[in-house]
Amino acid sequence: MVSKNKKLKKIKKLLYNRKINEALQIAGEDIGLLFHIGFLAFEKEDDEMAEKAFDRIIQCNPDIAEAWEGKGFSLANVGKYAEAVHCFDEVVKIDPDDTEGWFFRGILLQELDRYAEAVHCFDEVVKRESGNAEAWYNKGVALGNCGKHAEAVQCFDEIIKRDIHSAEAWCGKGVALEHLGEYEEAVHCFDEVVKIDPLHTDAWIKKGVVLGDLENHEEEIRCYDKALEIDPENVKAVLNKGVGLADLKKYEEAVSCFDEVLKRIPGNIEAWLIKGVVSDALGNHDEAVHCFDEALKVDCDNTLIWYSKGSSLANAGKYEEAVHCFDEVVKREPGNAEAWYNQGIQLQELEKYKDALHCFDEAVRIDPHHSGAWFNRGIVLGNLGEYTEEVHCYDAVLKIDPRDTDSLFNKGVVLASLGEVDEAVHFYDETLKIDPSHFGAWAAKGLALNDLENYDEAVHCFDEALKVDPGSAEAWSNRGIALGHLEKYEEAVTCYDKALEVDPDNVNAWVNRGVALWGWGEHEEAVHCLDEALKREPDDADLWFNKGVILGDCGRNDDAVRCYDEVLKRDPGNVIAWVNRGVALGRMGNLHRAVVCFDKALEIDPHDVKAWYGRGVALQDLGKYEEALICFDETIQRDSDYGKAWYSKGMVLAELGRHDEARKCVSEAAKRGFTVRK
Repeated sequence: MVSKNKKLKKIKKLLYNRKINEALQIAGEDIGLLFHIGFLAFEKEDDEMAEKAFDRIIQCNPDIAEAWEGKGFSLANVGKYAEAVHCFDEVVKIDPDDTEGWFFRGILLQELDRYAEAVHCFDEVVKRESGNAEAWYNKGVALGNCGKHAEAVQCFDEIIKRDIHSAEAWCGKGVALEHLGEYEEAVHCFDEVVKIDPLHTDAWIKKGVVLGDLENHEEEIRCYDKALEIDPENVKAVLNKGVGLADLKKYEEAVSCFDEVLKRIPGNIEAWLIKGVVSDALGNHDEAVHCFDEALKVDCDNTLIWYSKGSSLANAGKYEEAVHCFDEVVKREPGNAEAWYNQGIQLQELEKYKDALHCFDEAVRIDPHHSGAWFNRGIVLGNLGEYTEEVHCYDAVLKIDPRDTDSLFNKGVVLASLGEVDEAVHFYDETLKIDPSHFGAWAAKGLALNDLENYDEAVHCFDEALKVDPGSAEAWSNRGIALGHLEKYEEAVTCYDKALEVDPDNVNAWVNRGVALWGWGEHEEAVHCLDEALKREPDDADLWFNKGVILGDCGRNDDAVRCYDEVLKRDPGNVIAWVNRGVALGRMGNLHRAVVCFDKALEIDPHDVKAWYGRGVALQDLGKYEEALICFDETIQRDSDYGKAWYSKGMVLAELGRHDEARKCVSEAAKRGFTVRK
């Protein structure tokens, strides 16, 4: 019979030659020899061999806890954590007081991200060994991973109570306090760590992170530098230093840090990602996109990278490409409201309003409190002509934030466009209560008050707008319009001069200056202003029309006719231009041509009162009294308060010898305030 020692020697030799099955055959069911095989396998770091040995013991006797433990370790060493957990289940089933079994079961459950179960295991340990620092530490870590940071702090305190010099406990407590937002306390913990162990690289890095949370970026960077003095190859410290430098807007230095990381680890996603963000902040959009593309080579499903690439492309004005990136995000994360929102913004820039609306709809469906999505949904609906719905969107924003001045202001603008001017003024006032320096609200309120013929108040609003932005040509111009309505023509002209100092090509300012000078009686200068406007916009029919009106008022009827010809070249259906052309021709004595103009006007609009009246006057001057009478009747039928038409009808009736009727017509004219000055 072979002695146990001889068997053991033979087994060692077989194991040396990796003949595990032969070794197991020699050991047979000898538990002692099988344990020897298992432990020798551990020494040789041969986990497969160890597992077989412990498995043979379990087959022989499934109630030996040490065998299950050995098998569990061998499985854990090769990353088979779930199977290893099963082994430690057996350990604690055999011996519920085996603290080592509970402890390692907890460690393995953490590897499987089963943190709540791990906490239970560490509880079983500290129930039996209240001074087990490792169990308290790992319980704290597991609680932190469950989001229970306050309870984690208590675990680390249990260690510190017993050992105030435990660097790892102070470090764990610092991490938990950071998660709780107690940054000053967290810094104190990391200070304790580096007091105990000045070479604790991880503590220096973690302290830097918390100082970053406190926006103390200079001190943050000093911590990373300290970590790099200890360990110059520490990639995390270099990466974090780059982030800290970026927070200080030292972008070029930050980029150098990320380049350093990428030299060492070319596939470091975080470095590519943050380098991309920093490059974008520097305005290097192409470089930023290159960085995001490099990151996507490593992980093409990373939505944060797709999102960042989309943002950078949007900043570069490449809206189509940006839309594609945000589309990649929502394909992978259909519930990402921010990605839907940003996709909508890019589609809005591309004037694809219906597609943008769909994106904003998705964003507010996912997050009904997304005020940006509601606001831009309103803008898009306005561009689609859905003004009532647009107002509802601004109302939705104001439910979320009643002090949102952009929504208050925009609501006012939309109401003004819908003719609800008084309501619009109310919302401009609400805007100004919150932001008394809101240029747009003062300027828009001024325009609304102009519409309401409250010109003095309008002037005050434009004054307030100009306090905010003295260089606004539009505000100067609109102030001039209000003053013109108040017949303060000289002041109005001064306003237009100010507008033209700021913007010499402001056509509206040239036109309105001309109108003010006309009102002031400076007709030639007024014509000059219209000419300046026409130099800049020679195809604007309205400018030609206004010039014609002023020339006609100056008595330059032939020039006026030429202006109306220019209008009609561009807008043949312009009734008023035909009427005014007829009036100018009539003044020149070209009565037949005048009648043709009035006929053209009436072809376009058979109900135009001025065309009927002008035709009547021309026919009256031609001595065609019966025809003229018909025209004045048509005029009065459409506007019974037209005093001049009543008077002209009276004159025609007098020419026809119908004096009683003539007197009645003149009386009707007088009732309506029309009298002939002698």
